[in-house]
Amino acid sequence: MPSFDIVSEVDQQEIDNALNQARKELSTRFDFKQSQATIKLSAPDVIELKAEDASRLKSLHEILIGKLAKRNAGNFAAWSCSARNSDQARTRRR
Repeated sequence: MPSFDIVSEVDQQEIDNALNQARKELSTRFDFKQSQATIKLSAPDVIELKAEDASRLKSLHEILIGKLAKRNAGNFAAWSCSARNSDQARTRRR
């Protein structure tokens, strides 16, 4: 009986490209002018988002997920977002 192995791999270059696109959009958006919001890849499977308040953090997360989706950078059912406090969140691949 044949067996099948399913492998889910993420193209790290596509994630880097999506992060750069999200950072570029962040720098041009009016609602983020003079904001200290950041997007940082802190580990191979952790993307750290920081913003001044919860609404900006939510917008930042939506920008990032949109850019990742456009670049087909992985399975988004496998990404989770956990907020450590009101101004910082980590998005991790499960």
